[in-house]
Amino acid sequence: MLAALTPRLTSEFAIRLLLNHDMARAMPIVLGWTGSTDPAVRRLASEGTRPFLPWAIRVPAILADPTLTLPVLHALYRDEDEVVRRSVANHLNDLSRQQPDLSIATTASWLAAPDANTASLVRHALRTLVKKGHPQASAQLGFHPAEVHVLGPVLDAATVAFGGTIGFTVDIRNAGDAPVRLAVDARAEFTLLPDTAGLGDG
Repeated sequence: MLAALTPRLTSEFAIRLLLNHDMARAMPIVLGWTGSTDPAVRRLASEGTRPFLPWAIRVPAILADPTLTLPVLHALYRDEDEVVRRSVANHLNDLSRQQPDLSIATTASWLAAPDANTASLVRHALRTLVKKGHPQASAQLGFHPAEVHVLGPVLDAATVAFGGTIGFTVDIRNAGDAPVRLAVDARAEFTLLPDTAGLGDG
């Protein structure tokens, strides 16, 4: 019934109740959905079994053994539908929070048997690990350790009004002899200043 409903409604929350009730019976059904002709049903197979699906109840069995859902991901990572592939990437990104090595091994196997969309899927799946500077995840995306010199950042203003914008410049120079490919993230930290407008001297 959930497979029939999901093209019209969302069923990824409901399936988690069934997974919690009887994982052994539910997972073969979910795996069967990966062969559906309906992309909404194929997406349900991945989205409904995500380890950390937002706003959804947790499935302790999946958290305890993330390999339970790998057959679903392997079946769908080359799916023709972008929405399905995005769900697979988000699912694996969830998994990387607990099992980074398993996630990296999974994407490595996909990159060994890719299609035209695999590289972009892997970039999305490994985004959290890359932001954390995980060396193997970065290497899979072509980012390798490099010696660089960084000057900055230099802000173009000391303060910014609420809702306003602020710019900055940074100079990153390759200190080595060979060309390098870098992933650069910027993190902003700020302090809210007290609003003194309208306050009198007293």
